[in-house]
Amino acid sequence: MTYLKLPHLISVDINNFSFNDFWLPLIMITIVVIGILIIFSLVIKKSLLYIYYAIFYALFLVGLLLDDATTENLAIVFLGIGVPLFVTMNIASFRVYFTSSLKASKRTKKRASFIDKKDQEAFYQLVSDTVFALAKTKTGAILTFLKRTPLSDVLRSGTTINAPFSEELVLTIFHEGTRLHDGAMIINGKTILAASVYFTLTNSPMSGKFGSRHRAALGISEVSDAVTVVISEETGRVSIAVNGELIGVNQTNFLSMFLRYLEDE
Repeated sequence: MTYLKLPHLISVDINNFSFNDFWLPLIMITIVVIGILIIFSLVIKKSLLYIYYAIFYALFLVGLLLDDATTENLAIVFLGIGVPLFVTMNIASFRVYFTSSLKASKRTKKRASFIDKKDQEAFYQLVSDTVFALAKTKTGAILTFLKRTPLSDVLRSGTTINAPFSEELVLTIFHEGTRLHDGAMIINGKTILAASVYFTLTNSPMSGKFGSRHRAALGISEVSDAVTVVISEETGRVSIAVNGELIGVNQTNFLSMFLRYLEDE
């Protein structure tokens, strides 16, 4: 039977591999430790560690080639002493690097969160400006903002838009005489999903003089968690329909009321 031997480490049979119970775990640990140290040296950019690796590999390879157990053992001892020594010497650099990385990560997340918040505030202000531009010209309109209820069946009754929300587009769609000015507009996030959508009118009694737009807005609020803004074409009055209620608002309190209902879970 033919064997290929590496001194002190591995005996290989072409039919059966057998590893020395002591050396195999040590080799595996050595490989892992060397890998960690390579990563560590790249992180802290210390060329001294590369010299250390070179010494270790030189001793270890010389031991293998010369079948010299003493040299091999010296390499292992060098590794055993050198690893904790070099890690201890460079722990400050290691800590500084990762502290800086964590701080940079937190700054990035904070900056992204700040940008998202500013972007959201700008969108809400755009909604307010659009609503009161409609109110100023007494342009009747229904704008429904989705939350969790998808309203998929209702969407099918309208015309698909799938365009970013903008004041110009909203004013154009609701301009009297355009083909889509009747019915409601449905918005999801910052996207206008559809226009000329028709809601089932509420059967609940309403105090005061309200037309079909207000009854439609109240109707959709009774069957979903959507927040609907309705503008009267007779008076320019702005109301919010939510949870089966119709609340009158003005330019001063619109944003606070709108956000209160839109962000309420």
